[in-house]
Amino acid sequence: LTYKKPLWRAQGKSGTIFSNIGPLTEFYDQSNVENNSFALVGFASGSCARFTKEQRIEKIEAQLKMVFGDDALHYEAYHETAWFNEEFTKSDMQADHLFPHQNGGHAVFSKPLNGNKLFISGAETSNHHAGYMEGAIFAAESVVAKLKKLHNK
Repeated sequence: LTYKKPLWRAQGKSGTIFSNIGPLTEFYDQSNVENNSFALVGFASGSCARFTKEQRIEKIEAQLKMVFGDDALHYEAYHETAWFNEEFTKSDMQADHLFPHQNGGHAVFSKPLNGNKLFISGAETSNHHAGYMEGAIFAAESVVAKLKKLHNK
């Protein structure tokens, strides 16, 4: 969601949402560093896959109104990527079994490839908080530590 102004900051809030109820399970302030473009971005629960885009928007708006009040409904634009419709994100076998963050942090992801020239790092590769932003940070820090050791720094 893009906004003209960061309404959440005016309310003394960070813009971050973590919810086990949803539909938004994670939501973050994704405004630019220049402070002239304001956005909230995040992830909706996998259960939202069964809703139409219009129904998802309605449910997301209800949650945002509950957290940030009526001002949250005055966004400039709504953009979504429906990962469940993406060809390489899931298989047909997963159509009715969409569970979050399976197999995160598998040991195969922790080993450098191609003679220590290729490191795989991301939220799903982390063995701590796999699939979440915290996992992405942990994975990145792990690779940086490996690179420093490799280059004696």
